[in-house]
Formats: sequence, structure tokens, C-alpha cells
Amino acid sequence: AGIPGIAVSCASRESHPRYGAAAAFVSGNLERLVDACTSEAFININAPSSDSLSLGARWTLPCTRVYGNGLRSFEGPDGFGYFFLTSGDTTALGSEANDYSAVAEGMISVSPILVHPQVPAGFLSSREFG
Repeated sequence: AGIPGIAVSCASRESHPRYGAAAAFVSGNLERLVDACTSEAFININAPSSDSLSLGARWTLPCTRVYGNGLRSFEGPDGFGYFFLTSGDTTALGSEANDYSAVAEGMISVSPILVHPQVPAGFLSSREFG
């Protein structure tokens, strides 16, 4: 049946993210989280940076993040090319029940992640080589 897997992330831009809320949630719900794991899925937990012991949690679905970064290039005086990523808008796509939205609302997100994602039907028939 495999080994249950739980991943924990803290959404933060702080140099020292606070994992207290995430740690308290996992320790208080460990048996339920392990029971939710299957041979096909592990559990992914995303939490705000917080030491609060009273954050709510909800089941969510992973969103798709779209990063609007650009690439700026120039040739340096040494003749070599240099490339830099530029900032841009980042959006989260998916239902309102997504992980990003839950964390943005100050909640802990609990998402099942498929170990072997399915390729959409028709994917191979629409591609050719040569």
C-alpha cells in the first residue's frame, strides 16, 4: 500500500517563516492525515506563516499558478549575453476551493496530490514527431 506521505509548506516571504500553526495542525490531526493517504496520493499542507493555534483548515484542490515574469537580456561589454528575470503578475487558476485561496484567507490548506497524475485523453493523438 506504500508509505503515507505528508508534505508541509509555509507560505511566507519572511526570512524565518513561522511553522507553529502548521506544526500544531499536523500533530493534532496526524492520524486523520495518514488515513487520508493512499498508494495513489499523498497529502500536501500549505499554511500561512503563523504561530497561532487557532487557524482553521479545509480540504482544497491544488491550483495552477501562472507567473507573468519576463526575461530581459543584454550583451555585456565582455561580449557575453546576460539574462535576468523580471517581475510580473502571478495568478492562481482553479476553483475557489483551491489551496492558494485558503492560505490567502489565513487558513491551512490540505490537498491530496496524485503520485501518478493522469495524462488527459487525446494528449498523444494530437502530437507528432518529425
